[in-house]
Amino acid sequence: MVSGRAFVAVVALLCWGSLASGQSLSGAALVQALRLGGYTLVMRHGRLLVNGTEFPSPNAFILPDSIADVPQPIFSWQHEIEIAGSRFGLPVAAPSLHEWGPLVVPAGSYFMMGDNRDNSVDSRYYGPVPRVNLQGTPMFVYYSYDPDCGVAYLCAATAIRWRRIGHWIE
Repeated sequence: MVSGRAFVAVVALLCWGSLASGQSLSGAALVQALRLGGYTLVMRHGRLLVNGTEFPSPNAFILPDSIADVPQPIFSWQHEIEIAGSRFGLPVAAPSLHEWGPLVVPAGSYFMMGDNRDNSVDSRYYGPVPRVNLQGTPMFVYYSYDPDCGVAYLCAATAIRWRRIGHWIE
């Protein structure tokens, strides 16, 4: 679990968590998905399920399971919030990048995943982020590209959305 303040420098995040009544997140346009607390998250063979609904990776690059399924001790924090006996099956005994959960996002916290899922050090590594640790307001779009346009591994250079770069977020 994260105890210090979290500085989020990723433009697009997958974020599942909860907001108290009347709260809002500034710059919510930058967040790809926001879900209320208590959602169940599971990843099997690199496929993310949120309450049973699949959320495909927005990135074309996905590590092969032979690399991403290697259990790592850094993922052991997940045992603190995993759930047993759910419709999603038993918790993974030794979590890895592509095999973990099911777990429930604690109230007042956010589970964040970078848009480049297999190359992001995110909540899978350090746990849910408490809402009080998220500070700041997005000001502008630093960089933007169309992942569905151009050559798969060159999209970041060949499909730049020039009109969006520098766009101020209200």
